[in-house]
Amino acid sequence: MGIEFYGYNDLNAIAIYNSLRIFKIFLVSFLVSIFTIPFAIFYYIYEFLYIFIIPSFFLLLFLIIYLISYKSKNLLGNPKNRHKFRLESGYLFKDNKEIKNHYDIKIYKFKKFLFLRIQKSYYMIKNDDYIQGSRDEFLNLCIFNNQKRHLVSFELPKKSEEEIIEFLFNNEIDELKGDITYYSKDKRKIITICKNNIGSYTSHRYVIDLIDDDNRMYYGCYVPDINERISYYGTIEEAFNDVKGEIKDYIELK
Repeated sequence: MGIEFYGYNDLNAIAIYNSLRIFKIFLVSFLVSIFTIPFAIFYYIYEFLYIFIIPSFFLLLFLIIYLISYKSKNLLGNPKNRHKFRLESGYLFKDNKEIKNHYDIKIYKFKKFLFLRIQKSYYMIKNDDYIQGSRDEFLNLCIFNNQKRHLVSFELPKKSEEEIIEFLFNNEIDELKGDITYYSKDKRKIITICKNNIGSYTSHRYVIDLIDDDNRMYYGCYVPDINERISYYGTIEEAFNDVKGEIKDYIELK
């Protein structure tokens, strides 16, 4: 069973992201300013304390963005800004499309919502916007990076090798398929024939395998090890004649 929820990419999400960035700048400038206090007191140079103007400015900016942007409801509920997410088998999908960038997903936890950052996109996930599962179930499947606190990967369910190959095949076939596509019964081998950009034909032979468990844990998702061999032919008949001996027990993808 997967986890499904709505995420909002609206003014609220943008405001949260801007607030997070400005708050980091405020925190760094405030800590730097703190270090000037002993020098100002010891040397009686109290002008050093003017440096506190910098963190004060960023704190004020943080509050302004929060009050104006985050409280704005102008775009909230606009269907164009609401996206459906699904976490299934260690993969995160948005609007039924897999999010390919597995290595730069960040989650910030707040009391009433989660903030999800995927590359340059930002989403607010409210606690009552879970279609299937819940906030706690979703977070239980998140593995937070020890060095980078908000960076996450997702826990992989226990599956047999055959189940993982089945999942990888279904996940990769749309990108691998050609004009004509055949695959073996165990779904580990795929042969395609397609017209290339110079008007001749290309056959691709793919073998789907699994990366080892250590790498799988590192990437935080099922990663296929796809070996490819390519051949070129003048006509589609030549391409088909070359592969027909291999596809006798294969299934044609309709």
